[in-house]
Amino acid sequence: HFCSVASRSPRVLGLLEEDEGNQNLSDEISSIRRAYAVMKERFVQMPDAIRQMPLRNPEGVYVNKNLKLEDIRVYGFDYDYTLAHYTANVQSLIYDLAKEFLVDELRYPETISESKYDNSFPIRGLCYDKFKGCLLKLDFFGSIEPDGCYFGRRKLTRSEIDELYGSRHISHDQLQGLVRLMDFFCFSEACLIADIVQHFVDAKLEFDASYVYDDVKKAIIHVHLSGLAHRRILSNPGKYLVKN
Repeated sequence: HFCSVASRSPRVLGLLEEDEGNQNLSDEISSIRRAYAVMKERFVQMPDAIRQMPLRNPEGVYVNKNLKLEDIRVYGFDYDYTLAHYTANVQSLIYDLAKEFLVDELRYPETISESKYDNSFPIRGLCYDKFKGCLLKLDFFGSIEPDGCYFGRRKLTRSEIDELYGSRHISHDQLQGLVRLMDFFCFSEACLIADIVQHFVDAKLEFDASYVYDDVKKAIIHVHLSGLAHRRILSNPGKYLVKN
């Protein structure tokens, strides 16, 4: 049998390979037809509410870390701090509007209205401890940086940090109480939290650090969702937007 196969001419072998290729192609076509029939049946049985929904391009919806851009014709960019860069006046605006909400709607003391946004105070990547009321800057290993712990506007010493947290390293249990203030829009939020904590400390008033965060967060959300900040920015773009 081996000899008979080996003795076939190249032309005969070529015809055999062609027949095999045709068979594979036929199998593939049959498979596609079966898949099409299944999908057609599913479409026929599809509820009207789903069938009437606007069509979506399946190749236009994706979430990838690595993406080949050679076939992408349209690029979209985030607006805030990507296409549009804001001046420090935006942080001050959000701070003031949120402060007004705290006083007018949540009945915070009128004296809080005297506080001003401090552009030199907040930095990116802060965390707020809802249990202890501290603003923290953590390093890559999850430890508090040497100058990275503030209670109100006062920087805590190493010994005070050790007394509060046991060490500079934040344990897994302690992480549960931290909320991250990561982007540029959090600058006003971080500054307002620190100023309110400092106000209560100076006034010798007891307070719940978690309530401070919740109230400030509610005020910040109101400023954005109500359109207050957007209307003020649109009324004077030159004051709030960096020209490029």
